[in-house]
Amino acid sequence: MKINVLELKHSREANYIFKKEFDGFEIGQDKVQFVKPVQLKVQVNVAGEEILVRGKITAVFKLICNRCLEPYNTEIYVNFMENFIKEDKYKKLPVDEKDDNLHSYKGDIIELDELVKQNIILSLPIKRICSVNCKGLCPQCGKNLNTEKCDCKIDNVDPRLAKLKDFFKFN
Repeated sequence: MKINVLELKHSREANYIFKKEFDGFEIGQDKVQFVKPVQLKVQVNVAGEEILVRGKITAVFKLICNRCLEPYNTEIYVNFMENFIKEDKYKKLPVDEKDDNLHSYKGDIIELDELVKQNIILSLPIKRICSVNCKGLCPQCGKNLNTEKCDCKIDNVDPRLAKLKDFFKFN
């Protein structure tokens, strides 16, 4: 996913649509696998020495549910807005003028792959759950409660209050 800056010299604005297959990646112990190519729609505007890139990322990937440990597909839509300047000008900027939305590029090509990957990572859900109604696994026998029933007796008593439970048995 590359934008040629030379194409912007004449029009000062351009629209692009990219599709690219990305390899999966790991975040901690979680593995993220893309199911379909990532789609990127961007609008590029030239404003003086800066190039403003606005866009929308659409991605479908496979995650593992934190409750039932089953794989499931999820789709995300991420809107972003980033500024780019030439690398030599970026290096000359004072530290306080550099922020997370300002990036540099070499030559006449702006590479968007890393930017897309970072935005996808930031948009991943913290708690990965296959559905709102996911029942998870039985804490005693480990059966998936979405597909099977178990006969385990689950005693949900706070251990700090366990003595009170016994107190009421005798009275």
